[in-house]
Amino acid sequence: MKFLKKLPSLKGDTKTLKILGEPGPAAGTSGVQGKPSTCGECKFCNVGTGFMSYEPDMKAQIGFLFGGPSKEDILLNVPWSGGTGYVRKKFTKQRSDFKKITSTALYLTRCMPPFWSMKPGKSHPAHGQGAKTCERLYGSYKSFAPDIVMLTYEPLETMNVGAYTRQLEKDVDKAVRFCEAGYRVLVALGDKAALQVAPFIQGKGGLPAWHGHWWEYE
Repeated sequence: MKFLKKLPSLKGDTKTLKILGEPGPAAGTSGVQGKPSTCGECKFCNVGTGFMSYEPDMKAQIGFLFGGPSKEDILLNVPWSGGTGYVRKKFTKQRSDFKKITSTALYLTRCMPPFWSMKPGKSHPAHGQGAKTCERLYGSYKSFAPDIVMLTYEPLETMNVGAYTRQLEKDVDKAVRFCEAGYRVLVALGDKAALQVAPFIQGKGGLPAWHGHWWEYE
């Protein structure tokens, strides 16, 4: 994969590496990192920031589907970085069995477009089109081939609403129980991921009404 720009090397800078970890080859047309040349096929390439080159574990028992990576994910090229990682630690402490379950992060888009900051429950028209391009170029969450699909809140949203945190923890606990019974589970996190896998929830209460709902994947 050929990248248009690269981060400067941090070799020898032990203080920075201790804080950030080894940087990945991600980058952007704006922001810290540039995209691979294949992203030029997407008409939204010039407005998206960064690129997540991380490859998910398609054999994991649980796949957490995000609408897109966070700023910290892109900077480190590591999923569950920054605020999402803080929330993950909280709900994994609630159930020790989670440590026995293999999980991976999946993304609808590999960059962070400016419309990520739209109000919860709404999805920019470009998001679906960008997700289709990413799916064609870099693989689809559909390849995860889960047995069950579940909806719940995006981790960063729970930091603003305490009740969402408890509901997210219960939903993840439910996903773990499905895994213990031998099922593979895809957990769609947040409105954008939820609307992609379950467009029928649009205008019907959104995640406050649909979180925790699940169905067999066909």
